[in-house]
Amino acid sequence: MVKRAFTSHEIAEAAIAIALAYVLSMVKIYHLPAGGSVTAGSMIPILFLALRRGYKLGLVTAVLYGVAQLIEGPYIVHPVQLVLDYPLAFGALGLAGFFASRVGTAISKKAINVAFSMVLLLTALSGLLWFQNPDAGTLGTVMMEINILIIVGAFYVLFVSLDIPYALLGVVVGIVGRFLCHFLSGAIFFSEYAPEGMNPWVYSVLYNGSYLVPELIISGILIYLLVKAHVLELYR
Repeated sequence: MVKRAFTSHEIAEAAIAIALAYVLSMVKIYHLPAGGSVTAGSMIPILFLALRRGYKLGLVTAVLYGVAQLIEGPYIVHPVQLVLDYPLAFGALGLAGFFASRVGTAISKKAINVAFSMVLLLTALSGLLWFQNPDAGTLGTVMMEINILIIVGAFYVLFVSLDIPYALLGVVVGIVGRFLCHFLSGAIFFSEYAPEGMNPWVYSVLYNGSYLVPELIISGILIYLLVKAHVLELYR
């Protein structure tokens, strides 16, 4: 007898997650002209499912949700851009599922300090690379570096002051994965939208960060509350 990849219960949960995410994505707080918007927590159902059921079902469900977004209102300029902005970008949300087995446990302070140090190092190195590029927009680069440090610092304070569960780290990984896909797409395929004198890579960071950072905050807060209420552990 061939073992089914997913149970009927898991398939039903995936379908519900996609439907809820799709409906929530229609509730836009604000929408950007070249795509991307802050919604009523549209990524939460997909992240929730991935954290409950693991990365396999999470990745499949997230990719299917990306296809649903593609059907609903595509913004396509190139086949590679299509793949980056839809199946890959939304599919990255399923990466949260890698933390499913540790949903009820808290991140150690040592792990937080190591991660924080690595981000600071990468930020400093990226700044040096930008400044060595004669075509880089210096002001835009400085602002990008400052914004990154402020965001990272705020998350560091949050993570060390609260009993943060691994589920929240899953949310961060999933949404950062989505950001990286949109970031590459924006810098490569939408560089003409960058203001005159601004480096397209800096522009892509600022553009995509302008809606994904609020989405990350909304998703992180609500998932944190769901974990504390033990909702993710119900009806497994």
